[in-house]
Amino acid sequence: MRTNKLPYDSAQRKQCIIDATEQHALTKGFHKASMSEIAKSAGLSVGQIYRYFAHKDDIIRESRRTVYTKTITVYGLFSGQKRLVKSSFF
Repeated sequence: MRTNKLPYDSAQRKQCIIDATEQHALTKGFHKASMSEIAKSAGLSVGQIYRYFAHKDDIIRESRRTVYTKTITVYGLFSGQKRLVKSSFF
């Protein structure tokens, strides 16, 4: 029986998957992290991950977008900018 409760909200589960992907990307790189490793870290099955992301590249793309947005937001806070810089990078 699982003791930790997983979020049932779709957005929260997606974020769990992205967080797990980022964790493995830091140690192995995006492309060397297997879907089963990501699923295990996220507390989901591989099949459940594919309900939220059609391909591993989609997870990587969303993860990069999240990191990019966080970086731009932090940069904006430190540089005194009041707005989030929009980009067509993705």
